[in-house]
Amino acid sequence: MNKFKITMATLMVAIFVFGCEGNTEQNSSLEDSLVVEKTIFWVNSISELTDEQYPDNPDISIRSILDGTFSHSKISFERNDSGYDMVVYPNNENSDTVFIEDLELKKFIPSVPTHVKKDAYLTKIGIINQEWNRMQVNFKEGQFEIKGNSLESQKITRIDVARNCINAYLWELIFYDQENKPAYHGWFNFPKELYLELFEEKNGLEYSDYQASLEEWIFPGSEKVNLKVLRDDLMGVRVDFENHDNEYYPEIGERKKKKMNILFPKTINKIDDFLTDSTTYATFSAPGCYNQSEPRKTQLHRLANLIDVQYFTVEINNTNKEILTELRFRFETETDTTLFYVGGINIDSLPVLSIENAKKGYQMPMGIGNYSFYTNYKKLLKTNHLESPYYAFLLDENDNWLDSHEIGIDGPLMHLDKDGNLHFWILSFERHSFVGHYVIKM
Repeated sequence: MNKFKITMATLMVAIFVFGCEGNTEQNSSLEDSLVVEKTIFWVNSISELTDEQYPDNPDISIRSILDGTFSHSKISFERNDSGYDMVVYPNNENSDTVFIEDLELKKFIPSVPTHVKKDAYLTKIGIINQEWNRMQVNFKEGQFEIKGNSLESQKITRIDVARNCINAYLWELIFYDQENKPAYHGWFNFPKELYLELFEEKNGLEYSDYQASLEEWIFPGSEKVNLKVLRDDLMGVRVDFENHDNEYYPEIGERKKKKMNILFPKTINKIDDFLTDSTTYATFSAPGCYNQSEPRKTQLHRLANLIDVQYFTVEINNTNKEILTELRFRFETETDTTLFYVGGINIDSLPVLSIENAKKGYQMPMGIGNYSFYTNYKKLLKTNHLESPYYAFLLDENDNWLDSHEIGIDGPLMHLDKDGNLHFWILSFERHSFVGHYVIKM
């Protein structure tokens, strides 16, 4: 239902509404002083792609035997006092109605930590990088409800909602069966008006100032990054490290299913094989699909020669003034210097893992105050991204920002080993492969 708010009184009138997106409407039969406050936003179509339409889908190798069984027609987002009720409606006899109640949609919207807003350029690249990096949130049993008596209510045990990493509004739904295998995948356009409202509520910024870059992937320019806005140095030292780029990595998790979309090199024996500009991957294009017909070029030669690692203790300029760690990697070639900064991390909180289980490490996108690529909704609710200490950049020798997507990386993955050493992996574009592995002596 829609609720109408009259400016001369507190009277709320409810009516039924029909239509798509979330455009504000006015009831012409009411007085001019009446302001319509829309509380329900509709998505009136969901794309469901066949294997013929999406032949480069990496989930083909791992999905449930139920894939193709379920179908959904539309989605509603209805505002309430605690957030939004999200409802996914069935479209065939095997499917049921999916409910996620009191959903905090603002958690999905790109933002920048409050302490970063004093710097216009950092604010811009922070917000843009969040939209340009995937955010997939899983809802486990008890965090959603499936109402109905069809097959779907019996078989689905997990619902994922994803804001994918192309342009604003491109979102996805993925449902999983009892074996945690993907059983349903749908793509939809998030309501534009609702996105705008949530963005401005969360950030206190004008959406129009960022709209072009968020909607059309417009490069924000390469300017000097003022790291002092983020933190103050307290102490730093050079640290010993081992370079393991001459070794391969376990093909498990994303690296296993996405290997099909490594276009070059086809013969891979070690990470070094990726560290040239000849490396290409399937690109990720609308509505959110891998596409081998449009190879994604890289500049991975820039990461071919790590010469220096520094370990700094820093004080983050957020409200809590947290004392955390910053790592600085310096890569040099005959033509380029590339600096990789990762900061606002708590080394002691990293998981202790073997190489075989590296996929379970702490992984984050490039940017400022980022969301993780994959997270649980319960964990997401506990995270205040407006106070996040995290940041990760690629810079040139003059501290000018470099677009990590152009170079071909998505971010770091970190974990400790049983001897207390820090393993630092670099995730390639779309996490198809690792393009760096260094062991830092702690």
